[in-house]
Amino acid sequence: MKALFTAIVSDLRIYSKGNIFRTILCFLFNMSFRILLNYRIGHYLNQRRNILNNILIMWLKKRQCKHYASDISYEAILGKNIRFPHPI
Repeated sequence: MKALFTAIVSDLRIYSKGNIFRTILCFLFNMSFRILLNYRIGHYLNQRRNILNNILIMWLKKRQCKHYASDISYEAILGKNIRFPHPI
C-alpha cells in the first residue's frame, strides 16, 4: 500500500510541478493524471486478486474506457515519470 501511495504522490508532483493550487487542480481535472491514477489503483488491485478486488477492477476498467476513452491493461508495467500528452 505504501508503494502505491508513493507512486501516486510522485506522479502528482510530476504533473503539478509542486504548486499546491496546481496539485489540487491536477488531482481533480487533469485527464492524463486521472488515467494514470486509475491505472495505478487497478494495477495494485490486480496484483492482489480476490472477489472484491475483481469487482473493483471491473468497475475501474469500465470507468477508464467510458470516461477516458483509453484502455491500459492492469497487467502492463508503467514506470515512473510517465506522461500522456494526449490522453484521449
